[in-house]
Amino acid sequence: MHRLPSPDDREYLGRAMCLTEGEAQLSGIFSPGEAFYYVPGWDTARRVATENFKNKSGVREQLETFFTDDDVIASMREFMEPDREQLILAFQAAISRLHDDIISLKKPLESNLPDVAKEGIKKEIKQKEEQKQRFEYEIQILSRKTGGN
Repeated sequence: MHRLPSPDDREYLGRAMCLTEGEAQLSGIFSPGEAFYYVPGWDTARRVATENFKNKSGVREQLETFFTDDDVIASMREFMEPDREQLILAFQAAISRLHDDIISLKKPLESNLPDVAKEGIKKEIKQKEEQKQRFEYEIQILSRKTGGN
């Protein structure tokens, strides 16, 4: 597992790789080439470092491909179109739930809770807002890439 900026991704993969919470958080700030390596059956993952290939001469970050984005979109349309509206509706419902959760979480912040409790609530609000933004982005992609509204 290389650098994962998303807290949800770190948590999910961290559990799958038997990482401690601290190790999973560490993966969010890895430098290029740093990673955790895990093989099923191991008790824990191993931290490894690989060569940063971007430092090699002649290596470009942009991949060369024969297919344009439009080619890929056209080829995926038949697979995406039947489920596109359902996916958009599911994301919209999840966004609505997250919005309601955020409003509910903000109410206790106005009370005399200890600062530690307020910080925990703020952290949860931030995670829900980030998830809401990711879902909104997915709706934009689904709408744009498959010719939707």
